Amino acid sequence: MHELSALVRRDHDDLHYALRVLSEPLSDDVNVSALLERVRTTLPAHAEAEFHALAAIFEHTQAPPELYFLASQVMASHLSQEEALENLLAQRIGTVAFRERARYLRQLVANHADHEAACFHPALCDHLPRPLFEMVGAIYAAERERISLTPALREVG
Repeated sequence: MHELSALVRRDHDDLHYALRVLSEPLSDDVNVSALLERVRTTLPAHAEAEFHALAAIFEHTQAPPELYFLASQVMASHLSQEEALENLLAQRIGTVAFRERARYLRQLVANHADHEAACFHPALCDHLPRPLFEMVGAIYAAERERISLTPALREVG
């Protein structure tokens, strides 16, 4: 059984760790390069998998307006994170500008994770039947797996 909240939190925690290291001035360039690649692949994969999971919700149930509103906030947050990631990738590793953009993206991810944990996932639990909530978790997990195995998506950047 896949639980959406735990799967999403795992991505958020992974991103938060990687971005914390990227924003530290004493991180070595080899470690930073590997973690930057992890952020570059994880962030879009997370957003795409969550999009598919949310689409399944609205396909399979007449959701209350509250869920549409919260889902739109989640998607808007992903868009701002992807834009911040593009800005981060445009910087030379190790520079002050690189670390500042890593800190900014880290804050965006943290705010997004807090919002989902405090508002969105509880609303999903309140409004979705348990089997649908479990199905959405399974869809998220399957999409994350599919994306991680798709070479073309790993080459995006």
